[in-house]
Amino acid sequence: MAGELMRREMDEQPDVLQRIADSADEIRDRVRAIVPESLGDITFVGRGSSDNAAMLGRYASELAAHRPAGLAAPSLHTRYASRVDYRGYLVIGLSQSGATPEVVATCERLRASGAVVVNITNDDNSALAAVSHLALSTVAGTELAVPATKTVTAEMAWCWFWPERSGTVWRAPPSCQRFRPPSRQCCPTTSRRPRWRSPGRTMNVFWSQRGAWRTRRRSRLR
Repeated sequence: MAGELMRREMDEQPDVLQRIADSADEIRDRVRAIVPESLGDITFVGRGSSDNAAMLGRYASELAAHRPAGLAAPSLHTRYASRVDYRGYLVIGLSQSGATPEVVATCERLRASGAVVVNITNDDNSALAAVSHLALSTVAGTELAVPATKTVTAEMAWCWFWPERSGTVWRAPPSCQRFRPPSRQCCPTTSRRPRWRSPGRTMNVFWSQRGAWRTRRRSRLR
């Protein structure tokens, strides 16, 4: 039953990605309107699978916006109460639920330190949205399967589409429907426990890490 639920939600991914692609120009303008006039760096905040999406955002931002980008270390702010000057920074907070405590707390502290905060979440009324200047919805609908699928790819899509390059955003293909996964059993369990590897470098590393983590959870592979 869990596998069937995940398969249904995975089948929704092309429609979710298409909605995001169709609204990319509008979102670009909304982000552009709040970006600091003298933009310094771009910082991403995420935990778990959202951290994998943040890695994609780092690559896309430097390639498209031509600004340094990196990943925040939430523990510096939640554990050690580090005081960092974030004036002129753009912070992108990612959380599918919008309720991840470390992400919410870190974004709140960075905003108080001068950053402009944009969040990407599946809940427009979440705690993360409340501490942000702008909320971007994954428009993925309710997600019940664990680990997450469609909300993660939606986060990655936003990280890819919003950065600017020569006044435009990265363009989506004419139709995301061609990415619809084939119909087959999703992540079957196995008693043989074979070993499995997911190599990747540069902009593929986040897919490798996410794929390895999800496969290990669903298939009990090592």
